[in-house]
Amino acid sequence: KGLAKFHEKAFACYAWPKTYGVTGVKVFFVNQEKQLFASTNEKKRYEGKTGPEAKAIYDREKQSAEADNLLSAIGTNQNNVKPYDAETWYLVQ
Repeated sequence: KGLAKFHEKAFACYAWPKTYGVTGVKVFFVNQEKQLFASTNEKKRYEGKTGPEAKAIYDREKQSAEADNLLSAIGTNQNNVKPYDAETWYLVQ
């Protein structure tokens, strides 16, 4: 019941390459605010079936194993918030 209400407020959508270095290298993210972000994908090298967790871009201090907080701050190199996956994320638009 509470979870359904939460998911009505937020979502996380990621896109990453099928084969790192061949079909691309960056990871892209869009949220419910229509904000588009990209990651250099240099640390995790997401590819194929190994994509980011829903909480990857979000503030690592606000995440826990019990409950992901998709309404917490987004971690980018512009705002000093450290993303959960430790990648470098930046706003595209």
